[in-house]
Amino acid sequence: MARNIDGVLLLTPVVSIPERELIVWENPALAERIRTGIAEAQAGRTVDLGDFTGYANDTDEGEPGGSISATFCHPGPGNAGLARR
Repeated sequence: MARNIDGVLLLTPVVSIPERELIVWENPALAERIRTGIAEAQAGRTVDLGDFTGYANDTDEGEPGGSISATFCHPGPGNAGLARR
């Protein structure tokens, strides 16, 4: 917010982005990969990777309570295939 010479308040629009999502806004290539993945999922191009409930109690190093997720990316330039976090 600012005030001009006539005393009128000028409001500046602001967008709040959670810190964990900031990397997507700063990395256009990552944003495009996410959009591609969403489009593929909406089109039904998905692969069932099975049941991961057996890993529910596993923790990732440095993450209290951690979690395990798996994502399948269709093979292509820059795609790693199955990614385990």
